[in-house]
Amino acid sequence: RRYFEEDYSPLWAKAEEAGIPISFHVGCSSHNAEWVKDFASDSIAMYGNTAALIQPTLVDFMCRGICEKHPNLKIVVAEFNAGWIAYWLDRIDQGWKRDYARHTDMAKPQPVHDIWQRQFYATIENDQITSLTPLFSPKRLEDMTFMSLRRMTLNTSSSSRRCVTAM
Repeated sequence: RRYFEEDYSPLWAKAEEAGIPISFHVGCSSHNAEWVKDFASDSIAMYGNTAALIQPTLVDFMCRGICEKHPNLKIVVAEFNAGWIAYWLDRIDQGWKRDYARHTDMAKPQPVHDIWQRQFYATIENDQITSLTPLFSPKRLEDMTFMSLRRMTLNTSSSSRRCVTAM
C-alpha cells in the first residue's frame, strides 16, 4: 500500500499531535520498486541510486495530500544524504504542475521547496555537496545534525497500525 492511503491517516495524525517525527531509513525497503531487484546484485549501482528508493515515498507525502493534511508532521529522510534533494525538488515541482495541467482533478500543486523546508529533515554523512546547496543553510544543517543525533524514529512498518491503536 501507498502511504497516502487512508489506513495510514491515524498514524500521521498521532505522530503530528505527539510531535514525533516519522523517519524513513535507507535500509527499510518497505516499498521497493521492481527495478531494485535488478540492481540487488550490483552493490555499486545500488549504493549510487539509494535516493531513488525514497523518492516515491516523498512524492506520496508532498503531492498526495499527507503534508497538506498534516502541516506540522515532521519527516526524517535518514542516511540517503541530501545533495540530490534541491535538483529533485525542482523536477517534482515541474512534474506536479505538468500533471495538474492535464488532470485538474488531482491535488493542486504546492511549492515543494516550501513543503520540504517546513516539514522535512535529512541526515547526512560524508556528503560535501549538501553544504554547497543553498536549500541547506547553516541553521538547517545544524537542525539536520540535531535530528540525526536524536534519532526520534517511529517505524512505519505494518506493526505501526498496532502502535497507533494503542496510543
